[in-house]
Amino acid sequence: MLREDLYGILTHLRRANREVDLILVGDSRPIELRNVVTIEETGPGNLIEVKTRQNNIWIDPSHVAAAYSARADI
Repeated sequence: MLREDLYGILTHLRRANREVDLILVGDSRPIELRNVVTIEETGPGNLIEVKTRQNNIWIDPSHVAAAYSARADI
């Protein structure tokens, strides 16, 4: 997945108050991101930093096979 695509999905996720599932290359189990606070691109590298209420997560988009909106919190 391209960095710009994933960054756009994550930015929309934050504004829409939704959750997202990421499927990593080589792993068919989705990883859910919830309670996203901020999303930042980290300099010239390929990483995206996602801060949630619980964790700081760094994602390399080249290892993400799919990303999709899971559901809205109601």
